[in-house]
Amino acid sequence: MKKYIVILLFFFAHILAAQNTESSNNVDSNIYNAKAVDKQPEYPGGLAEFDNFIKANFRKPETNQGMSGKIVAMIVVHIDGSISDMKILRDFGSGSGKETIRLLRMTSNWIPAEKDGKKVNTKMLLTLNIN
Repeated sequence: MKKYIVILLFFFAHILAAQNTESSNNVDSNIYNAKAVDKQPEYPGGLAEFDNFIKANFRKPETNQGMSGKIVAMIVVHIDGSISDMKILRDFGSGSGKETIRLLRMTSNWIPAEKDGKKVNTKMLLTLNIN
């Protein structure tokens, strides 16, 4: 009798483990290029709202208030809307890259990209014009 109970417990444990594996396989942990998705990641309110956020919060150093230029950054937008892996690919000096990273960390969650009707992690480029 004890032998049958142990076998039944083993059987149920195996079924539960298989269900957990199936549900975790439904989550796509790949990071897609933004060009490979059906719907691009988006800042809440769109790019215009993102530009407004950057313009309102970008701090120029007191010694160089007239600085301006273009910054190119790469980020990963995750399925939960959070962003990570922020990298500055091009800036115009005077701490503009560090300031951009500071602002990206302040942003609210993004709307994630979609591929085949499912939310996916996406790597994307951002170009910021600072005046």
